[in-house]
Amino acid sequence: MPPVSSIPVFLVATEHVYIMVLECFLWTSPRARKAFNLTPAFAESTKALAANQGLYNGFLAAGLFWGLAHPVRDFGKQIQLRRWVELRRIRRSILFRVCRECLGLLLFYYLKHY
Repeated sequence: MPPVSSIPVFLVATEHVYIMVLECFLWTSPRARKAFNLTPAFAESTKALAANQGLYNGFLAAGLFWGLAHPVRDFGKQIQLRRWVELRRIRRSILFRVCRECLGLLLFYYLKHY
């Protein structure tokens, strides 16, 4: 992979390391609660879930760094992993939007019929 293409891959991998540290080790800290807009009680109750998500982010970062460090520059695995990252972000935003619309429809239905 050309060096110019490696820069965004490196930035995305570094971002995932930062998110992994926040989710795995600092979930109940003030920094993580501010970053994810959490209450202390919610952060404490979802600590195990956040550690699981952080592990996932760590694996993505490891795969991206591994692709950057691979001796064959045309290896291209980091491109595939970066696509997975982008697809995950797209899926998460679509899922959030769909859930929000479904809740709105359910609320409308409830108010109309009850």
